[in-house]
Amino acid sequence: MKKYTLITLGASLLLLITSGLLIWLESRYPMLHIPRMIVGSIVVLGVPGYWITRWTFPLTGEENILDPSDEKTPPAKQEEDIHTIDGLERFVLSVALSISAVPLILFYVNFLGVPLTVWSVYWTIVGVSLGSMMATFFIERRHAHQ
Repeated sequence: MKKYTLITLGASLLLLITSGLLIWLESRYPMLHIPRMIVGSIVVLGVPGYWITRWTFPLTGEENILDPSDEKTPPAKQEEDIHTIDGLERFVLSVALSISAVPLILFYVNFLGVPLTVWSVYWTIVGVSLGSMMATFFIERRHAHQ
């Protein structure tokens, strides 16, 4: 497994755990409302979409994660040779997929009869994120053995 994958996995799990702790502690300490909203916004708008983009567009080692204008990239590639996305594209797709996937999944969870509470939303986001993480590791492991 790549170092970048382990770092993003650790950061995502840390954000998910921190969000759950802030939800749990907010009933006792109302001053944690603002930090819960900030961390929760990052979790809702970033984590599920990021891992969905990771398993739909796996990292190949050829993309520029932080700076798409890096001078080390080859000047021109054929249209059919491009199999990856850059960091900015991954960020935009992550936010867009989170904005579209989370409400849609929550709609179906509510349709199944689960009432929408803070905890049901949290566990749904955790489930989507963990499922996408497992799919990412399966796909990256399969590509590593080819």
